[in-house]
Amino acid sequence: MSATFMEDNAVLPTPTYCDLAVQVKAVIRQAGVATTDLECEVHGQSLALYGRVGSFYEKQVAQESIRKTFGILEVSNQLRVRS
Repeated sequence: MSATFMEDNAVLPTPTYCDLAVQVKAVIRQAGVATTDLECEVHGQSLALYGRVGSFYEKQVAQESIRKTFGILEVSNQLRVRS
């Protein structure tokens, strides 16, 4: 298991990919975005979002909610707006 070391030398377990995916989906739902087939990929400090949303506004809300909640610097927003 990998770990994250904090400034005060506390060791925290690094969330697994599955943990992060569940958390990402929960944050997006809490932001009021209705998504279908939401998937995410993590690459270092960047996260890619895939799936479908109802509007361009929801696409932006999903992106910003992830950026603010997780402090991720780069979000590759590949969400598609349903037509």
